[in-house]
Amino acid sequence: MRNRWGKGALIALGALGGAFLILAFALQVPAIGHTIGSPTACGTCHVMTDQVLSLERGMHRELACVECHIPSGFFAKPIEEIKAASRHAAVFLTNSTPDVITATDSSRDIIQARCIECHAAFLRETSLVHHPTDGLKCFECHRDTTHGLPLRN
Repeated sequence: MRNRWGKGALIALGALGGAFLILAFALQVPAIGHTIGSPTACGTCHVMTDQVLSLERGMHRELACVECHIPSGFFAKPIEEIKAASRHAAVFLTNSTPDVITATDSSRDIIQARCIECHAAFLRETSLVHHPTDGLKCFECHRDTTHGLPLRN
């Protein structure tokens, strides 16, 4: 009995690890990652309508949602996508969709890191590396740039 449980647990763990690696590889393929995290996919939830419409008018309209809202990195990307998908599924299944979408602290940190990552060359070239932030994140002052509408009230 004990050997069966050990072997079964090992097989299950191997299957989960394999599934994670397949997902990790698949999400690195732009066609898959951008389709899953596209404004069209994200806009299927009625509460995201304003965000999708404002993105279409914003400076970043050519980007998929995941390019700003999911970290880069082979392991960080699928881990965050699994966390986000789980959070979204829980909200949907419990019918607890908020009336107003707000980013979690973790999401805000990811968005900030992605701003700096994408705009690093611009920041260096314009000497904005030392741009005073007073503790604010990029999108808190430049909130009309990303989506075209303020991200907060």
